[in-house]
Amino acid sequence: MFFVIIFLAFRERTGGFAYQLTSFDKILILFSFSMIILTTFPIISATVRRLHDAGYSGVWYLVNYIPIIGGLILLVLLVMPYQRNQYNDWLEKKNSDKSIGHQVSDNI
Repeated sequence: MFFVIIFLAFRERTGGFAYQLTSFDKILILFSFSMIILTTFPIISATVRRLHDAGYSGVWYLVNYIPIIGGLILLVLLVMPYQRNQYNDWLEKKNSDKSIGHQVSDNI
């Protein structure tokens, strides 16, 4: 959202014409868009992981694209408490593998 505000501020400053932008303005806009591209996938990944922790499918992330209320619905889903379920059973498998390794090393 911050990057959109920066872009709109530059657009307002220049009257909407890109050829009036200074080189610093162009570099700042390029930096803003590159940050958007670089942070989009990690943010989606962390959100889907949190949805899985709450017991929901990652497809629920798409509710974010519903105007106005979609973000609020997603926020409610993200603050739900942790639940063990089919989406996060990898943690139990990882812990069980670790305990087996400790049992083997203890017997040696």
